Amino acid sequence: MLSGCTTSSDHHYLWPHGSRIDDEIEAAGELGIRFHASRGSMSLGESQGGLPPDSVVEDEDAILADCRRAIETFHQRERFGMVRIVVAPAHPFSVTPDLMRRAPRWRAATASGCTRIWPRRRMKREFCLARFGRRPVAYAEDLGWTGRDVWHAHCVHLSEAEIDLFVRTGTGAAHCPSSNMRLGSGIAPIRRLLDRGASVGLGVDGSASNDGAHLLGEARQAMLLQRVLGNPAALTAQEALELATLGGAAVLGRDDIGALARHGRGLHRPEPESPGLQRRPARSPGRRPLRAAAGGHQRHQRPCARPRGPDRGPGRGRPGGATQRRQSEAGEGRVESGDWRSEIGDR
Repeated sequence: MLSGCTTSSDHHYLWPHGSRIDDEIEAAGELGIRFHASRGSMSLGESQGGLPPDSVVEDEDAILADCRRAIETFHQRERFGMVRIVVAPAHPFSVTPDLMRRAPRWRAATASGCTRIWPRRRMKREFCLARFGRRPVAYAEDLGWTGRDVWHAHCVHLSEAEIDLFVRTGTGAAHCPSSNMRLGSGIAPIRRLLDRGASVGLGVDGSASNDGAHLLGEARQAMLLQRVLGNPAALTAQEALELATLGGAAVLGRDDIGALARHGRGLHRPEPESPGLQRRPARSPGRRPLRAAAGGHQRHQRPCARPRGPDRGPGRGRPGGATQRRQSEAGEGRVESGDWRSEIGDR
């Protein structure tokens, strides 16, 4: 929320010591954030050939019963609803094909979206090939896990045919650049997904693979990561901001959030800069927020705040001034007065 995020979706699939999805929903209500609560699950333990320890897997009937309870208790279908429940079995190496086949039935019965974690590393793709004889995308399609109410996280290793499947079925992708970089997973083909017209949103992943969970900083990271392959125009600042706003709304299946601009009684949503982003605000505010996110976003400070006290004066507190140089030399990592205009180009 400190980064300006007003809607969050959390894929939680570990439930120790009697914890329930109710606890997350209660916390979201206290914060006042709109929340898509993903009731994640794992049912394929080590003793059955899966990857997670047996101590963290659940009985599949109990999983589906709790999904039903959560939907009937919390799911708000109306426009601008603050809580929606997502049925969300985890990785294909931690749930059985039977659970994957049974869970989408709730999608049709409740209109709640579904998600599952996409194997982000090649070794996990090899697991799918060895155990199921299918690449992850084909495996997901066989089990009913494609469609406009489905999104997958990471989507790092996609072939051209698999990108076409995402576009054809309307399946969404949640891009998590910082997590993919930290884990050495690779670079998701976001430019190709957008050019083909796929729905792409932005995520920060969990705290185990992201040190900041700052959505605006993540948008900047997404922009830079696409450019690192050699094309300085691979992803513009406007497109990166759209991933974090309109793109995320589209992936969540919502047309009631994602923009602040108004036209008459409803949201004004003209054509986006990329085909895969369904709509965008009338103005183009992408550059300044991403520049401001550079450097010190974890401290949540204003980019050009002037210092107070004896250091104020000529040459102090200005970009490149003495105060800024001393802070940099001291390694404080603060952005009191940095010239964020120089951090990225004008694209």
